[in-house]
Amino acid sequence: MTDTPSPTPTPTPTPSPPPLTNTQDELRVPITSNVKKFAMCAALNSCNLGFDIGVNTGTADLIQDSLDLSDTQLEIFIGSINIFGMVGALGASFVCDKYGRRSAFRFAAYLFIVGVFCTAVANSYEVLMMGRVLVGIGVGSGLAIDPLYIAEISPSAHRGNLVTWSELAINLGIVLGFISLLAYSPIEDDAQWRLMVATGNILPFVMIYLSLYVMPESPRWLVSQNKVEEATQVLRDLYPAGYDVASVVKEIQSSIEEEKLVEKNVGWDAIIWPTPAVRRMIVVGIGSAIAQQICGIDAIQYYLVEILEESGVDDTNERALWLILFSVLKFSFILVAAHLFDKKGRRPLFIFSLSGEFKFP
Repeated sequence: MTDTPSPTPTPTPTPSPPPLTNTQDELRVPITSNVKKFAMCAALNSCNLGFDIGVNTGTADLIQDSLDLSDTQLEIFIGSINIFGMVGALGASFVCDKYGRRSAFRFAAYLFIVGVFCTAVANSYEVLMMGRVLVGIGVGSGLAIDPLYIAEISPSAHRGNLVTWSELAINLGIVLGFISLLAYSPIEDDAQWRLMVATGNILPFVMIYLSLYVMPESPRWLVSQNKVEEATQVLRDLYPAGYDVASVVKEIQSSIEEEKLVEKNVGWDAIIWPTPAVRRMIVVGIGSAIAQQICGIDAIQYYLVEILEESGVDDTNERALWLILFSVLKFSFILVAAHLFDKKGRRPLFIFSLSGEFKFP
């Protein structure tokens, strides 16, 4: 009697994980390498402002001596960038909405390039201020675009972290500006400040290349222009494989329609005669911006050289090393804040940061 061989068991197929959808916890959605790359490209634009702060902090005295400026003229030159930056920020919305985010990046870069050139070759206060106007408008435009673009390409659960990359880039630019002060210190004073300023044109040229050949257009802007297929393709590149990008497109479309409806029915009335809820939002938004600036940190940064001189640090190289140390320290704390932004929330970090502004006798 022969034994009948037992049948080979059929292996049970391992079920593939269900595709991620927007109804699931979005914290499960990882930040893809493409999102990181494009967010880094956008944040690089903010380095322009940081480098300008770092360079002008180190060269203020050199510029004043070279062009024989009065203290008032120097103060206007340094402080006016915020005024011109507001003009650039206001104009950025028009360029962004009409021509797209990538075109807005190039617009800001072109202004910055021309402004830096005028500043570097200036032999009079008038030409110096002409360069300052263009640099300020370019910087303001760039700072308005960077967080907008990063937010529009990022999954909502990670936007807080990624948007802080713009602030990180500003402080990286400050570090680079202070390093240039040390690097160019052996050069004669008049040539030193001009070369330091001219070096600021490297980043805008890089930004033009990135916006042309590396960065995709914002999916939200593409949807607003009825380019849904292009937006869908961009979202596929941004989100993990299997993610329901069609639902993201629908959310964007719904959001745009709601904004158009509110604008049509309410318009500026929502700002001029706000409801209690809108009034609170306006107070928080404007109040946060004022609180960030009223502490005077920008003024302190611009006059760190004078502060160090009055503290007894007379050697140029030693001052540059102290400036680099201060900027690296600030950069480190921003890294910590970026890590905690999405985990601990915005409000606790905001309150904690403001608590450091209190001065005790």
